[in-house]
Amino acid sequence: MTAEAQNDVPGALGGAAEATSHGHLDPMIREWPIIASIAWEGFMASGRGHVVVEVDGDEVGYRYQAGAPCSCHAVAVEEYDPEAEVVVAVSIGESLDVYRLGAVPSPFVVWATTPGSAYGATEQ
Repeated sequence: MTAEAQNDVPGALGGAAEATSHGHLDPMIREWPIIASIAWEGFMASGRGHVVVEVDGDEVGYRYQAGAPCSCHAVAVEEYDPEAEVVVAVSIGESLDVYRLGAVPSPFVVWATTPGSAYGATEQ
């Protein structure tokens, strides 16, 4: 099963400054409610995994994928705390950057107040 959502909000990840090595972090913090909600919904449906954030110009797509994005990040998926953290893989063209993030409110609290379906999340 996959949880997916689309977002074309100006200033979202598509507008992330690439000048810094972690230019995705500020946009991910702004988009935390979407990312956290999809992560919790995906975790409950499919177990441990990660949120894939696909950036194509100004369009940003979100989906949950069970398991690790690659073998080199398997430990991050095995060890993260789903109640407090999210593993996020940001895909821009051929580039893939993986982050283990935690923020307040927690993924469960975000989901409980605004489920992923409110962001257009679907399960496949």
